[in-house]
Amino acid sequence: YKIDALAIEASIAATNKVPNAPYRGAGRPEAAFAMERIVDLVAAELGLEPADVRLRNMIRAEDMPYRAGIPYRDGEPIVYDGGDYPRALRQALAALGGVAAFRERQRAARADGRYLGLGIGCYVEGTGVGPFESATVR
Repeated sequence: YKIDALAIEASIAATNKVPNAPYRGAGRPEAAFAMERIVDLVAAELGLEPADVRLRNMIRAEDMPYRAGIPYRDGEPIVYDGGDYPRALRQALAALGGVAAFRERQRAARADGRYLGLGIGCYVEGTGVGPFESATVR
């Protein structure tokens, strides 16, 4: 996401009850969950559709290459070199018939005593980043 104005207040708690097992530096699922949950809370607070808040704040194709201003573990800056994330999200939403149509199905399901939900999470997996190692076997 590309969010120009952001203020965060957090409370941290330590626990030995984890939702997943560590695998090579786990932490991304927790960070992605926190980010996506914040977007959902912003949408609820503003009375907006969560998908719309995501679309408004995504890095756009015309922003590429986008420099996030965050260094990777090797000190090199993270650069998003290509992609059209809003288009990808719009395609995913279109595949379910659109948000408005889904919300109508959701209302009908609730009237029938059933719960139907829509969860959206956006994530870009970093690839091609170092540091690199090599070896020669003789």
